[in-house]
Amino acid sequence: MPSTPEQRKQYAMTFSGRANKMWHNAKRRSKSKNSDVTVTVDWIVKKLEKGICEYTGLPFDLNAVNEFSSNPYAPSLDRIDPKIKNYTPENTRVVLTAVNKTLNEYGGQTVLPILKAMISVIENEKCR
Repeated sequence: MPSTPEQRKQYAMTFSGRANKMWHNAKRRSKSKNSDVTVTVDWIVKKLEKGICEYTGLPFDLNAVNEFSSNPYAPSLDRIDPKIKNYTPENTRVVLTAVNKTLNEYGGQTVLPILKAMISVIENEKCR
């Protein structure tokens, strides 16, 4: 296991290192919610090796960022049905952190009209 901060930082940028961190974070969250984690580190590594968010198809970025509290393109474990508190292979996908935070806070149906409006504004700004 990496011992210095720089070694830990480098390890977190590998699939194995990131998968371990994601798994441990899920285990920590599951304790407070009285739920279980049955996905494995190897299961997460296989998802990370594909390199893309299972929701958007956008690529992951394992690098740390300075301008945000977390990298919006970093991989994150998402429970497909949040009512099912367990992280099982059937109820878990690996998505972008920004997607996970948005879906957890608001849900897809709430965000859809906002995203459509944002796209329209952004496209109109490009035309100017």
